[in-house]
Amino acid sequence: FKSGTTTYNVTVDDATTIISATANDSKSTIKGTGTKNLNYGVNKFEIVVTAENESTKTYILNICLKFILRQNL
Repeated sequence: FKSGTTTYNVTVDDATTIISATANDSKSTIKGTGTKNLNYGVNKFEIVVTAENESTKTYILNICLKFILRQNL
């Protein structure tokens, strides 16, 4: 994540995704990462970074799972 950008939009094909993040400061903590199962359409996830002084910054991930029509050939 970029510290000045707090909302991200992405489209994916797979129903499972892994959200990972690394803090710039080793004393900060991050919540909301890990393996996520997606539903078709937009899935909203919040990643919260807490600084040593307990201030927080929330990043929003809007992950859209595309519906793919698979045909039997």
